[in-house]
Amino acid sequence: MIAALIGLALGQIFRLPEYAWGIVTVFTLSRQTVGATVTKATLRFVGTAVAAVVSVWMVSGFIQHHVTFLVLMMLMFAVLFYYGSGKVVPYTFQICALTMVIVLFGAPENAYFIDTAAPSRMFEVTLGIVAVTAAAHLIIPRYAKLDLHRGYGTTLRDLADIF
Repeated sequence: MIAALIGLALGQIFRLPEYAWGIVTVFTLSRQTVGATVTKATLRFVGTAVAAVVSVWMVSGFIQHHVTFLVLMMLMFAVLFYYGSGKVVPYTFQICALTMVIVLFGAPENAYFIDTAAPSRMFEVTLGIVAVTAAAHLIIPRYAKLDLHRGYGTTLRDLADIF
């Protein structure tokens, strides 16, 4: 609950148009252990960042060619859903697909939407991650530091396996 209040405050401080994404991120990432929260936060950040970059690339390069854009979008979703059902960090691929849906489906009607949607979503999710991480660090006992380091280590190893 404290993390949600931090996310709400950050959204209002930065005057984000849809700061609810930050709060949704807080509730999505809240876990019983700090390590699990950090792991999921890192995976969510990576998935959102990759989706934002790929979405901007797709719209800037292919939005004028509707058939190419749709085929490329279907191929991207096929790859993301395939890996999203796998065993190595599937959450990252699921978040990447979800973010691409949010960003790309507004692009055909308004190509300028991409200029605000991708960076805005990235910033809002990042604020949610900051809020939940800050709350976890402020509230958790000191012995949870070991759990936190294990969570970071596991996440980074899983991400290294992908790339």
